[in-house]
Amino acid sequence: MDFIDTSRSPDELEERLRSKGQHLELKIRTLLSQMDQLNMMLQDKQRELEGLHSLLKERDELIRKQKADLSDLRKRSEQKGRMSRVALDSLNPDNPDALRIQVDHFIQEVDKAIKKLTE
Repeated sequence: MDFIDTSRSPDELEERLRSKGQHLELKIRTLLSQMDQLNMMLQDKQRELEGLHSLLKERDELIRKQKADLSDLRKRSEQKGRMSRVALDSLNPDNPDALRIQVDHFIQEVDKAIKKLTE
């Protein structure tokens, strides 16, 4: 197979090679530019992911604190309910059922408020 084009003059061949070289150079520059743009987009997405990860960590920490606060609130509510029942029994031996109903209603309202906080 003959790779030398003998039908063209050396000047034509040189011009043709120069033209192909310029075309390839333009393609290379275009590809490099696209690669730079993709790298910038990738870096932006990476920063965005890091920000989202940070937000998720903050959210998880907030949820842990809220669960702990809720648990403490429930414990205090149960303790106050028990103390109220004991106090009612000792204060009003004639009608403890009426006062117990009021205390139970109060405890239910506290439980409803706690549930709303957890939603």
